[in-house]
Amino acid sequence: MLYRIVAGVFAGLFALGAFVQFNDPDPAVWIVIYGCTAAVAAAAAAGQRAARFPAAALLAIGLVWGGFLGFGVVSEGQHLFDEEGREAMGLLIIAAWNGGVFAWGRSK
Repeated sequence: MLYRIVAGVFAGLFALGAFVQFNDPDPAVWIVIYGCTAAVAAAAAAGQRAARFPAAALLAIGLVWGGFLGFGVVSEGQHLFDEEGREAMGLLIIAAWNGGVFAWGRSK
């Protein structure tokens, strides 16, 4: 029950994350990734085990893309809170959340 409440809260947070991307120079890709994660979180909040399959895809995307951006930030000596650093952290948060949804779906 607690997991479903937390998933509902995260669905709202990821939806808000998608909404604020309208101000970004390249909003479409970010709206899609945050919006898909919000949908997965909403499905998990509703108790849908099928959410684990899109969660696995978003986990992989977040890890690969976030890792690529993070490596660029570190190798170029940029600050973690520059634009690419924030993007990498957001993608790694998306990966972590979707990894949790995937694991939760396996345990049921």
